[in-house]
Amino acid sequence: MKHQWSNGILWLGLATLAFFLLASSSPQCAKATDPVVSLSTQAGDGNPCVAACQSVFKAAKKALKEDYREAKALCEGDPLCLEEAEAVRDALNEEIVSDKNDCIASCNHQQGTATGGQ
Repeated sequence: MKHQWSNGILWLGLATLAFFLLASSSPQCAKATDPVVSLSTQAGDGNPCVAACQSVFKAAKKALKEDYREAKALCEGDPLCLEEAEAVRDALNEEIVSDKNDCIASCNHQQGTATGGQ
């Protein structure tokens, strides 16, 4: 029984991590260099790159919440399993926050690459 839930938690964790790695490597945070395209993609906060980072972050948090709920169900009340599921959730949560911060930092760095009208 322990082997079943342990594998389930491991796979949920790996699937979630894969999702975040793919999301954080997405080109959606790339700054558009064409002013016409850039203007057409402006979001409510004025920075579509940051808005994209926040959108990925929210989706990742939602997926993590669902994965954790599924992992707890697989545990069937086993205290050690629940502890492991919580540890996996916490580690993935730290990764999500780190990825969001890196994405936003990348947006801010890209904003500083302007050529001064050249």
